[in-house]
Amino acid sequence: GRYSLINKKYWDMLARDLLTKPEVLVKRFEEFFTAYGLDPKKAVAFNENYQEDLGDTAVLYADAMETIRALKGRVIQCAATNGTVTAARKKLKNSGLDQEFDEIFISDELGHEKPHVEFFDIAFATLREKFGDFTPDEVLIVGDSPSSDIRGGLIAGIHPCLFNPLGEEKDPETRAEYEIRSLREVPELLTRI
Repeated sequence: GRYSLINKKYWDMLARDLLTKPEVLVKRFEEFFTAYGLDPKKAVAFNENYQEDLGDTAVLYADAMETIRALKGRVIQCAATNGTVTAARKKLKNSGLDQEFDEIFISDELGHEKPHVEFFDIAFATLREKFGDFTPDEVLIVGDSPSSDIRGGLIAGIHPCLFNPLGEEKDPETRAEYEIRSLREVPELLTRI
């Protein structure tokens, strides 16, 4: 819907360093409220409540949990999100994913957002310390955001895979090495890298 388009626009602006995350979190609601004749000054308070409530509901894509569990112990699996700590931690806990991933990287905790290389540098340092050395060409990032996941993967020198379940037309700037419609494709994809 309309909010989804507005929300995407603002997160893309964050990925391009046009706005800060606090600006994104509020400005998206200011624009949405204005579009519907609501008071945009209420956006700050609304966002605070929204962040608390956002983590209460976690809806997984089809085959997400099955795929993660099938790969558990075979590869190191991490969550990497630009979501807020409050929302991300609650979603991961409520979905049970916090027990499935080997590591969880939240931009607010790392001090850098995807697609910035610093996000990946910190994540890689943590992973090397915990699991041993690896090279970026051994890493696959699967994400649904061309501006943060795919661009970040390219910047970090890892294999970027666009998760595009609806087969939506790609942004011409998206240069994902791989594109999948179903998370069931991930295990086979890992044999290629």
